Amino acid sequence: MPATVQKISLPRRLNDAISAAARDAWPLECCGLLIGSGDEDISITEIVSAANVSETPGERFAIDPQVQFDTLRRFRDSDSRIVGHFHSHPNGEPRPSKHDIAMAYDPNAIWVVVAIPKQGQCTLAAYTIEQSSGAAGQVPIDLEE
Repeated sequence: MPATVQKISLPRRLNDAISAAARDAWPLECCGLLIGSGDEDISITEIVSAANVSETPGERFAIDPQVQFDTLRRFRDSDSRIVGHFHSHPNGEPRPSKHDIAMAYDPNAIWVVVAIPKQGQCTLAAYTIEQSSGAAGQVPIDLEE
């Protein structure tokens, strides 16, 4: 069963920044970290873009481990924390792939997946993933002004 996250709040400016990162990276996958707070209702307050260090960045993503380490260190004495990550699916769907599900390790992590066509609008969707069952539960995104 997916984690207990009920919804995420995402400022429109961060939604736009994630979409811009996906457009800029196209046809490769972009990726980054989501910073925020909360348990059932997660408030995302910042994103940290990262280099996609995957050997196949057009098909997979891997967040630069140094960015993860530096971000963990930056927020260790804060109420904010890494609550998940985002990545894009160029010419794909805004849902976790089989590979994404296989890579999931934290059932409370938010996965924001951005579908980015060659032309047109980005579509964002958020999920939690329970790796043992392979269940990906969509989490509503509340866009804030």
